[in-house]
Amino acid sequence: VDVAFNLISLQPSMDSIGAVRGWLEAKDTPIIGVNVSGLLANRAASAKLQYGLKADYLHVITSLVDTILFRSDARVVLVPHVVSAHGHYESDIEACQNVSEQLASRHKQRLTVLPALRDPRQVKWLIAQCDWFCGTRMHSTIASLSSGVPTAAIAYSSKTLGVFETCSLGEYVADPRKLDTSEMVEHLFDSWCQRDKARATLGSSLPSVVRQAHDQM
Repeated sequence: VDVAFNLISLQPSMDSIGAVRGWLEAKDTPIIGVNVSGLLANRAASAKLQYGLKADYLHVITSLVDTILFRSDARVVLVPHVVSAHGHYESDIEACQNVSEQLASRHKQRLTVLPALRDPRQVKWLIAQCDWFCGTRMHSTIASLSSGVPTAAIAYSSKTLGVFETCSLGEYVADPRKLDTSEMVEHLFDSWCQRDKARATLGSSLPSVVRQAHDQM
C-alpha cells in the first residue's frame, strides 16, 4: 500500500484558499475538485508522444468540467498538486489557470483555481472537503481516496490502477492511452454520476487499506 495513505491533513488558513472559502462556508451545493497535471498539459504535444496518449488531455479536462457544470449546480475547484517555479513545464498551477481561462466566459462564478499551497497536508485537507474528486497526479488521488472522497483518475501510468484496485475502485480509472477523448469524458462523467456508489465502496474498503499502510510503517 502506498505510504501516502498515512499522510495526515492540516487545515490551511481560510484566507489562503481564495473563493473556495465562501463555497465551504455556504455548503449549499456540491464541490468538485479536479487536479490538472502540468506534466501532460503544458507540453501537450510532446507529452502525448512520450506517454502514448490516445486522448487529447486538455480537451478531456475542459470537456469534463464544462459538462459537469452545465448538467449540475456543482462548483469546481481546480487543484494544483505539483507546485513548481513559474514557467516550469511541470507546473500544475499554470495548467489549472489555462483550463480556467478557457472556461471562464461560461462558468466564472462556479469555477476557481486553488491558490498554490506548498504543504501537501493542507492540499489534502482541501481535497477532503470535496464531494467528488478527479485527479491526474497519482498522489492527488491518494489524498482523495484516503480521505474517503469518491474519486476518479486520469491515469497514464499503470501504478494508478493498482492504487484504485487496492480500494476496490478500479472501474473509476480512465486511461488516456487506451480511450479516446470522448470515451474519456464519458467514463469520467459516469464516475461523477456514480459517486454515491463509490463512496459506499470506499467506506468498506478504506479501513483495511489504512491499517495496511500503518502496519508497513
